[in-house]
Amino acid sequence: MPARPSVLTVAHVAHTAERGGAELALARVLASDCRQWRARLVVPGPLRGGAFDGLPGDGLAGVEVRAEGAPQPPGASRATPWAAIRFALSLVRQAYRTRRSGAFRGAQVVHANSTRAAVYASLGLLGTRTPLVVHLRDRVEAEAIGRFGLLAFRLTAARRAKGFIANSSATAATIRPLLRADQFVEVVPSAIGVLRADAAVGGADASVRRGPVRIGMVARLDPWKGQEQLIRAYAAADIEGRATLTLIGSAAFGHEAYESRLRTLVGQLGLRDVTFAGFRTDVQDRIDHLDVCVQYSTRPEPLGQNVLQYLARGRAVIAAAEGGPLEWVTDGVNGLLVPPNDIASLSDALRRLVDDAPLRATLGAGALATEGLPTDCEVSRAHARVFARAASGSH
Repeated sequence: MPARPSVLTVAHVAHTAERGGAELALARVLASDCRQWRARLVVPGPLRGGAFDGLPGDGLAGVEVRAEGAPQPPGASRATPWAAIRFALSLVRQAYRTRRSGAFRGAQVVHANSTRAAVYASLGLLGTRTPLVVHLRDRVEAEAIGRFGLLAFRLTAARRAKGFIANSSATAATIRPLLRADQFVEVVPSAIGVLRADAAVGGADASVRRGPVRIGMVARLDPWKGQEQLIRAYAAADIEGRATLTLIGSAAFGHEAYESRLRTLVGQLGLRDVTFAGFRTDVQDRIDHLDVCVQYSTRPEPLGQNVLQYLARGRAVIAAAEGGPLEWVTDGVNGLLVPPNDIASLSDALRRLVDDAPLRATLGAGALATEGLPTDCEVSRAHARVFARAASGSH
């Protein structure tokens, strides 16, 4: 009889347990019933109250969780030269602590969940032959990860990695110029944590529901995610009273001042129907209570989860016309594409959808019909194929 294939052990390295999109997406993959490998999660503490709470702990379905080292400070790769030096030293210390702890011992593959984690994971793997897979949740360019972050990544992880997982073709395009013949990149969308809706839950009811049109954005509160632009566009559209605006997400990674600025802006503009809902675990239900869902990042969006979540739940989508969303949203079919960093155009799109219920219904139905939207189970199986490819040495 042929030998049964062995089950891989994969060490997943995250640089934080904060509830960011990358961390929540990894948690969904690790918690999936479709996961086909033994998982070890290596993350700086503390873990309580973070993205990885509630992971299973027993058997093959369980996750071995190891808190090693100190949390990495946000924004250091874009700071002053002296701060960048301190940041580099913190990465070296984290690599040393992770290596010394034995966190990689026995793993057939190491999976870094972010570019920062990839830098210290690659340093911690020096002198070993364990393959490294780097998850590209952001574009490999200075605008996204900072000049120092880009330099550190190119000198370490970009050279050490066997393979890369990119969340969109647009993201993959930013690593391809750096690839050697023995490296590979595969596009795997992030796990989104919601189910594809039935038609009755989706856009078909948009033309009959009474009351104000409910506009919303699901994204952590971060200047580049575009909440300020959305608030200004909502005010400029002069639709308050006919439409409400809800911002779903919390201020993570040191952006508490940004939330305060947004709240002040709402007051200055005299808006009454803007709600800050904070971080929510019931994302699917929250999206189902919206009529129009917006993605409007101020730089090219690599493609996190919100656009795919909006489409899966059959919402009328507005998205910035650049980056990863262009791979999923077709203007006038399953959403409206708006020029980036153009508040007047975003305002026009909001007003158009508030005034046109049949269009909202058409776009919602188109969203539900979007081809290729992956389930979290399919995302988990795609990860398994990438890990197996890296472990086998094929490219």
